[in-house]
Amino acid sequence: MKGKGIPAPLKHVFFTALSMVVLSTVCLGQSGREAPLVLDFQQGIKAELTGLVFVDEVRDGTRWMRINADKKDKYRLGIATLRISKPAGTRLTLACADVTLHYYHGENNEVAPCEGLSSFVSSADSDRDISLSTTNGPGFLKKQTSVRATEATTVYIDVLFGYMEQDVGGAWVAIGQVCDREKGFASSGWKP
Repeated sequence: MKGKGIPAPLKHVFFTALSMVVLSTVCLGQSGREAPLVLDFQQGIKAELTGLVFVDEVRDGTRWMRINADKKDKYRLGIATLRISKPAGTRLTLACADVTLHYYHGENNEVAPCEGLSSFVSSADSDRDISLSTTNGPGFLKKQTSVRATEATTVYIDVLFGYMEQDVGGAWVAIGQVCDREKGFASSGWKP
């Protein structure tokens, strides 16, 4: 290091970090859009886990998800029922990728991603067929309230979780929330 300045390698790191902060601030200010597909829990929406059952297989037309025979002594598919309270007339969209189940099996803690969603219904006793993603993982599977479910103040939806252990103790559902809804990153996308 010569003189009392910042060493050259650190100058580059400092300049890069400062540039990223400035660019992020500019881009965040330019977004001007609100985050999509957010259940706004500050606007009177509440979600509650009301049931959890375990099955070996779920079918969706020609697609299915099942536990292999050699794993049936260890795992099951979990189907959680959510009750969502909301103001009448509020339309909801729930993305499969936003839902996880946090749980204990024995003394161990785990988190399971959503693998499928049913339709929203306004009665707890209604049949709810689960749709599976057409891609590996949660992909782009989303469910939106119908006209009847939009008008209801309470709706139900079943959520599928894969490969859950036998001794599930406590379970909690988590629905992803955007960190800062007013700001967003204005991306220019990508080009082939």
